[in-house]
Amino acid sequence: MVNQQTLRITPPQSYESARADFIKMCDSPQYHHTFYEHPLVGMSGETLGIDVAITSNKNAQNLVIIISGTHGVEGYLGSMVQTQLLERYRQCDLSNTNIMCVHALNPYGFSFGMRVNEDNVDVNRNFTDFNGDLPINRNYQRVHDILYHADDEHIDIDRNLKHFFTSPQLAENIHALTLGQHTCDDGLFFGGKASSWSRSVLEKIITSHTASVDKTVVVDIHTGLGKYGYGQPMSFSPANSIDLLRTKTIFGPSLGAPKESQQISSDIDGNLYDGIARCYQGTELTSIALEFGTYTESVILKELLTESVLRNKSGSPTDYSPLRDCFFIQRDDWLEMALFRSQQVISQAITYLEG
Repeated sequence: MVNQQTLRITPPQSYESARADFIKMCDSPQYHHTFYEHPLVGMSGETLGIDVAITSNKNAQNLVIIISGTHGVEGYLGSMVQTQLLERYRQCDLSNTNIMCVHALNPYGFSFGMRVNEDNVDVNRNFTDFNGDLPINRNYQRVHDILYHADDEHIDIDRNLKHFFTSPQLAENIHALTLGQHTCDDGLFFGGKASSWSRSVLEKIITSHTASVDKTVVVDIHTGLGKYGYGQPMSFSPANSIDLLRTKTIFGPSLGAPKESQQISSDIDGNLYDGIARCYQGTELTSIALEFGTYTESVILKELLTESVLRNKSGSPTDYSPLRDCFFIQRDDWLEMALFRSQQVISQAITYLEG
């Protein structure tokens, strides 16, 4: 039996419905709402953009930021988490902390059911310095050639994935695939060759809201990695750094740290967390990704590759629904676990900031 106290928001079925639920909760004197409109329209012709809601405690010196939809189609769970959070704090003031929700950081990918944005850019690998030399992923081309290998212009996805997963270099190939790359603009985990719209807007949001803040905790919600239904917090702070030690204190032994150990996730070039740090105006910044497991690595990679191949072939988004189903499991058990764990982790952040 599902816990209705935890699962009291109807799972959204589209970007439009997710945004409608979010905006409904923003309709309160407790929140200040801002909308950043995207230059393109969504799958149904709807207006796209990033919605920002922030509590209006003028005396608060600290800030917790919850981000959803960095990877487009992963935004369904994050939107539910944010909507519940806004509902919870509509009538409740924190003494020294404001809550800010950044809804649908990649609204185009959210609407069209893609992990990437309108330019095939992985937003979480787009926060690199494009004024200097781009990071070089020397092994990605080998991986790309395996996954996108074609005979007479036909790509046999099952065969290519079998070659990928049976390679004696599997661990090295997975690292090369997920690290991010800037060479194959039609491939997976492409970091882009210029700042994306989503990055530019997020930098504007962070800069404008953190100038007078003492402490900030960022929780960026993702799905598709880890154990079924469990939310794994991950810090991309340098190993043995003060930032990482502080993050471990806040979130406890469950915290993963790819720069310290890559047992949970590979490190990522151009990640959002390093990007936020560069434009942060406050005193102390703590950032985590909160990653919820869905299906196995092989299942998810198959659907990512299938969606990519179909989109490359057609030249436009395909609304490939199996990809959404991989990143958003509409079973009561998964939703209840994910929503409860989200509340738990966000409460850990708030407890720390409230001191």
